[in-house]
Amino acid sequence: MKGPLANVVSSIQAAEKLLNDLNAIIPNCNSTSFLKKQACVLKNLSLTRESLKSVAKNSMEVVTITTGIYMKTLVNVKSCIVKNIAETYTFSMNIVRYTNNCINNAFF
Repeated sequence: MKGPLANVVSSIQAAEKLLNDLNAIIPNCNSTSFLKKQACVLKNLSLTRESLKSVAKNSMEVVTITTGIYMKTLVNVKSCIVKNIAETYTFSMNIVRYTNNCINNAFF
C-alpha cells in the first residue's frame, strides 16, 4: 500500500505547489511593460500546464493501482468468508457428532 499512497501524496503535493505557483505568477511577473508582463505570464502558464499534465498522469496511475488493490481485496475477503463458513460448518457438525456420541453412550 505504500506505493499507491506515496503517489497520492506526491500528486497532492504537486497540485498544491502548482496552486501556489499560479498565485505567484502575477506578482513575480510585475513589470511596467505590458508585453514583458504578458510574456512572463504566458511562460509561467505554459510551465504550469506541463506540470498539470504530469499530475494528471500520476493520478491515472494511482487509479489503476488502487483499482487492482481493491479487486484483490475483494477476492481476499470473499475467500476469507468462504473459509470461515466452511470452518464454522465443520465446527458445528463436530458439536452435533460429539453430542450424538454422548447421547448414544448415555443410553447404551
